[in-house]
Amino acid sequence: MPINCADIPLLCRYFLDQWADRSRHHRVDVSEAVDEMFNRYSWPGNVRKLEHTLKSSLSILHGENTIRRHHLSSYFMNNCQRMGSGYNNQNRTHHGAIYLPELPQLCRTLGSA
Repeated sequence: MPINCADIPLLCRYFLDQWADRSRHHRVDVSEAVDEMFNRYSWPGNVRKLEHTLKSSLSILHGENTIRRHHLSSYFMNNCQRMGSGYNNQNRTHHGAIYLPELPQLCRTLGSA
């Protein structure tokens, strides 16, 4: 089921809110630059890859409340560079959506939360 790139910030918010609730930490946001990178990235690992990218960033925040480019893993940043500034049309449809096979299950989970 394809989703619009505009849904990526919603997925980020969901994962970050889950982390804040579980760890009893303050709310964490994603900077505009990181949000832009996430929207351009093809997410070859789909929703799980996004979740893991956020989790790895959380581990080095050191009290900050915004994930910025320097918090992103070298693995993610190298993939962005390899894909040419983060662009990769492999999973995009002609409407600019990204195909995420896990989306139906995630939507059911979000609907029951």
